[in-house]
Amino acid sequence: MGDGPQRSGYASPDTAPSDHGGGTMTDCGESVLLLDAPFGSGASDCLDRVLADRPRSVLVVSYDTPADECVTALRRRSERIDSAAAVAVGPGNDGVAHDSVRVVSDPADLTGVGIAVTEWLDDRIRDESPVVCLDSLSAMLQYADEKRVFEFLHAVTGQCRQRDAGFHAHLTPSAHDEQTLATFRVLFDECDDRRDATATDAGGTQVATDGGRETR
Repeated sequence: MGDGPQRSGYASPDTAPSDHGGGTMTDCGESVLLLDAPFGSGASDCLDRVLADRPRSVLVVSYDTPADECVTALRRRSERIDSAAAVAVGPGNDGVAHDSVRVVSDPADLTGVGIAVTEWLDDRIRDESPVVCLDSLSAMLQYADEKRVFEFLHAVTGQCRQRDAGFHAHLTPSAHDEQTLATFRVLFDECDDRRDATATDAGGTQVATDGGRETR
């Protein structure tokens, strides 16, 4: 384990939170596994599908995308997002100086990542409809074994549910075998499989899985 996150603090929400109604893919307390590319290669698609038209407080835990790019992409949705922040994971982020970014230098330090997420959640209020985005689960698995990552996700998704916060994780399906996909799928309420993104998307057909609901 590493020494935990190097704390640069989180910015306060840019605007006052409001009462948001209606349901979306990542509803309050719901967790979704996105079988697709990382946030950085499809940030707009990620936000459009997960955030819909509800303003949010959003935290991106970034292994794959530079933290400043995450925050910039989120703030471009400023009309839909109350506040944007990032946990920048990896030694390449040591020089990051941003009031909305926390740094965890050791990518294997899942304890440090978990502390950063928990403290961000503790600063939120439920009316903000907070959402945590893990970018990406595939990258995290390069630095920690499946057991540790499973335990991390179990803890984080549990904390999000307790706080009515949405959680989603990107996973690149081509990088893993079906057994690995099945192992992590059971932790999520829903699995959004973009490998078969076709005209059926509009219908949102639900396909039963061993874990959560799977949308194709």
